[in-house]
Amino acid sequence: MTFESVSDALRRYEEQLIRRGVRDHFAAGLSSSEIAEIERDVGFRFSEDVRAVWSWHNGVTEPDAPFLTGRSLIVPYYALVSLRDAVKRGAAVVRAAQFAGEAVEGVDRWIELCTGNDPFVIDSSDPERADSSTLGLVFGGGVNEVLHVTVTERVELWIEAFEIGAWSIDEDGHWHEHEAMRTERMVQLL
Repeated sequence: MTFESVSDALRRYEEQLIRRGVRDHFAAGLSSSEIAEIERDVGFRFSEDVRAVWSWHNGVTEPDAPFLTGRSLIVPYYALVSLRDAVKRGAAVVRAAQFAGEAVEGVDRWIELCTGNDPFVIDSSDPERADSSTLGLVFGGGVNEVLHVTVTERVELWIEAFEIGAWSIDEDGHWHEHEAMRTERMVQLL
């Protein structure tokens, strides 16, 4: 997808978050020059999808400790961290996969999209690719990839989860998942 399609999906998702009082803990997005500086520091270019996500918001301003919960989450049980942290965490996921004996050749540029027990990453290996894959990783005896979907497709699923009542947030900022409301695709990908 293009920078614009990812940005549009994130804007629409943010509307869902604002309606539920969540946005107040998200940090401002990075400028193009700030992202370029991080690219220089890490030694590789990011995909347009990565650039779009962290142009939207660069993590949270007040992470809940010791575990990220409540209003600082981007989706149930998962937080958005700063781009610098997402790059470090993505590299750690690659190392963990390699240590577990998983075949991850050519996948050295995973950027952690959602931080949680089982992270979601964006494959930023090809900065020219207009539709970076996202994948959820499950640890436990190795890394098992779930179905790949683009960043835009994943964000569209997040929007749908609110719209059909599969996710809700109470007045205290706690997220709730309503399993019976999830579609088959949500069960596979969220």
